[in-house]
Amino acid sequence: MAQNRRKDHLLRAAYVAAAAAMILVGIRQEAQAKKPIRDGFQAAFPSAEGTVLVSVPSQADHCGVCHFDFTGGGTKNPFGESLDQALSGFPSTLEGRRDAALSIQFEDPDGDGFTTFTEVTDVFSYPNTPTFPGLTPALVGSVSAVNLADIQDHLVPLSGGDTTPPDVTVITPNGGETLTANHSTTVEWIADDASGISGVNLYLSLDQQDPYSLVAEGLPDSGSYTWFPANRPTAQALFLVEAIDHAFRFRSSIPH
Repeated sequence: MAQNRRKDHLLRAAYVAAAAAMILVGIRQEAQAKKPIRDGFQAAFPSAEGTVLVSVPSQADHCGVCHFDFTGGGTKNPFGESLDQALSGFPSTLEGRRDAALSIQFEDPDGDGFTTFTEVTDVFSYPNTPTFPGLTPALVGSVSAVNLADIQDHLVPLSGGDTTPPDVTVITPNGGETLTANHSTTVEWIADDASGISGVNLYLSLDQQDPYSLVAEGLPDSGSYTWFPANRPTAQALFLVEAIDHAFRFRSSIPH
């Protein structure tokens, strides 16, 4: 019986080893599947070789042109989604993947006002190109597996080297209001910048001191947000609105 138990144990160990091997093979196959798409992109835009679009200090040979996760896999960014749709109409060859990337080069998948062709190839008109065709400051919060300092200056082409942060002002609340807990309150602001506003963050302090707690992040510059105050009695709370321009520069409003 002891001998049988030993055989059972060895068999179970063999099954576990086989399962682990299958998982590792699957991971390797997934990684190999990403490389042809990256090679197709580089074939379409050979000038990208040696730039941040291919490698950064914190993530060599990354997949960040198409994926939020710079190691590849997971959710694709807007450029990755557009390329994925285009690939279905082309052969599964290097030339096909190259042609798929070229077929969408004059589109603006991330909505920053610049086509992929401009972001990737126009290194003369802007001081920070190439830039990522699927990322903007408003989307960079979804990025992972990379040091943001490596990419934050390569998100949107800068016209004339924008060095001025945006202006932002809180309209309401403007001080002295009494708010009812768990009831909707409209927060309103005005933000402006020469290169446009890419996103807005909202913060709250319940004791009129730092640190502020995040209420909402990466909002569009709609000028208003519906907020439901929590049931936390306080003498006076401060609300802060932070605007982000396309140059990834911030200016926080005076809190109200």
